[in-house]
Amino acid sequence: FGSNTDWIGTITRPGYAQTYNLALDGASKLTSYRVSFNYRKGNGILLKSGYNQWNGHINFSQKALNNMLTFHFDLSATNRNETYGSHDAMMFAARYNPTAPTMADDDFSKEWGGYFQRQAFYFYNPLAILEQNMLDGRKLSVVGLAKVDFTPVKYLTFNASYSESINNNTFGQYWSKNSYWTPFAIGSHSGYARKENQNFHHRLFETTGQFNKQFGKNNIKVLVGYSYQDDFFDNLWAYGEGFLSDGFLYNNLGSASVVKANKQTMGSYKKSTRLIGFFGRVEWNFKDAIFVTGNFRRDGSSMFGINNKWGNFAGASAGFDLTKFVKIPHVDRLKIRGGYGETGNLPPSPYLSQLRFNVTNEQFFYNGKYIQAYAPVRNENPNLKWEVKKELNVGVDYYLLNYRINGSIDYYRSRSSDLMLNYTVPVPPFPSDKMWLNLGELENSGIEFAVNSKIINNKKFTWSTNFNFTKYLYTKLLKISNSLTGNQSQQFFGYLGAPFLTGVRTILVDEGKEIGNIIAPIYMGIDSTGKLTYKDVDGDGEFNAQNDYEVVGNGLPKFQMGWGNSFTFGNFYLNFFFRGVFGHSLVNVNNARYGVPVVIGIQSGMHQALDFMDAKNGPVYSNVHVEKADFVKLDNFSLGYDFHFNKSKYVQGLKIYVSGQNLFTITKYSGVDPEVRYGDAWDNNNPLAPGIDRETTYFTARSITFGVNVIF
Repeated sequence: FGSNTDWIGTITRPGYAQTYNLALDGASKLTSYRVSFNYRKGNGILLKSGYNQWNGHINFSQKALNNMLTFHFDLSATNRNETYGSHDAMMFAARYNPTAPTMADDDFSKEWGGYFQRQAFYFYNPLAILEQNMLDGRKLSVVGLAKVDFTPVKYLTFNASYSESINNNTFGQYWSKNSYWTPFAIGSHSGYARKENQNFHHRLFETTGQFNKQFGKNNIKVLVGYSYQDDFFDNLWAYGEGFLSDGFLYNNLGSASVVKANKQTMGSYKKSTRLIGFFGRVEWNFKDAIFVTGNFRRDGSSMFGINNKWGNFAGASAGFDLTKFVKIPHVDRLKIRGGYGETGNLPPSPYLSQLRFNVTNEQFFYNGKYIQAYAPVRNENPNLKWEVKKELNVGVDYYLLNYRINGSIDYYRSRSSDLMLNYTVPVPPFPSDKMWLNLGELENSGIEFAVNSKIINNKKFTWSTNFNFTKYLYTKLLKISNSLTGNQSQQFFGYLGAPFLTGVRTILVDEGKEIGNIIAPIYMGIDSTGKLTYKDVDGDGEFNAQNDYEVVGNGLPKFQMGWGNSFTFGNFYLNFFFRGVFGHSLVNVNNARYGVPVVIGIQSGMHQALDFMDAKNGPVYSNVHVEKADFVKLDNFSLGYDFHFNKSKYVQGLKIYVSGQNLFTITKYSGVDPEVRYGDAWDNNNPLAPGIDRETTYFTARSITFGVNVIF
């Protein structure tokens, strides 16, 4: 088309943010208080995105009964208005034709507000998506806390607290009559509006008793407690289409004129969860040299099956400081420790253990009229229970050279059992083919190392540095199948979907093997006839994408490291931190879907490169689209200057600083962001399917902050 359009640059801009803080505090012998106010405003990197927010906070404390009783009260409120640019614009900016203009004068484009458009499959002008449509929201939250502490004697304390938070969110969306990109149909000239209200209500009550007493060289601490937590959520939404004017936006849904059969125009939802816990902990400390801790929890949740609401979780740890018993040259402390503990994980959402029905697109005739049909979409499982993680940790903490160097070395191994996953089961005997089961068993281990050092430490100049390193030894799936799932020891995840990649799988999960294995056909080249060729892995003489694949990478990293430094020179200070992650690969879905010859032909009206005309055989996905994603990032950087006003009656201090986050990335990965994807974003972040870089990935923003902090 003759244009040269940077679509990412067209729909993005530099983001700016402002923050203002004001706080007042005071205290007397028995009373203290603090009142603060905060205002923030900013525009997002994506066009039409931004926010403004205010927050108020009050904290009050009062002592009584000769300081034995203390009351605490805390209240905060936040009001935030937001505008959202559609993330779909990012997806289409990565795939849209760079030779296409943003605006065009041809008749077809004039029909859609003058924006360049083509009638192609799933192919929309990114700028039009943002400028012709509206998405905004308002979020109001109030959080309150009341707490009382009672210390009748020095070594005994009782406390009780109650907190409550209420959140109300309102969202509105409107798609213009001139928009080619709409949520339900291409180019209907109807206008679409949607409005939604969400309410969250969280309550938590907790009470504890603590005993802390010294018996000669022994110190004993005992804590027992009880907690009760419940959460409620409900929402209501309505949708309409067919507006005579764009002037109403989403503020007059009653003026919608189009009613289509089998189209849902409103909906509502409500859910609640409850979590109750009893817990205790005992600690013994002998001469600050030997440390022993034991803890126990019993938790119950409404989210599990009726037969398995409760779970018991215990842990113990011990350690001793070797230098308390043996003098070691240049070693100030050398603590050797080890521990074992169990923790429980909750399901991703409530009601997963219950039989669930939903409406279908069919009706049945009953008693003289047609009735809407319902069908089961999830089976019940009264035995759904806690997912349990058991972890063993052995480590050493060290302090050397008069505490100028310190750090730690750790080895850990954990096993997660009864993983909760949504499996496919046979129909019959089950009414639905989906069921949440406790089947998976996962084991991983690793080594961690950290060191901190004060290299230079004097009045005029200081330099401190820290380094950490983590080596992941293995992450294996020990079990994933039983008779309900057909004893299938292999499972495939990471399906790419349309266009053109329907049924293509990218992740292989195999019992006894590492998780995160990325599979793909092996691309061999283009033969003399212009045909794409692939490796015949099974040796049957012909290529089949479902059988001829190999493991070509893994979505989990092998190791990662970080290096931080802090400098002071007079009143100047400088801090920075580098982070590196190595050994993982990513499936570049954008490249797999739109960087190959076959898909070019799908976008009707687009010009094909002539040298690709004959290379049209599939599959389009292969090892070419799986890339090493090692990277090093400068995560943060800050430079500042402290002014001191020792003789001033009004100003105690003034700090001027500049800081930045995500300043640059060194990588060979060609996609949006080389960060590890620990779960598939299109599959409820399934942890068994890491390593897939989907098209909707929103790049990590680089931010720079200039600030002034004044202390009166």
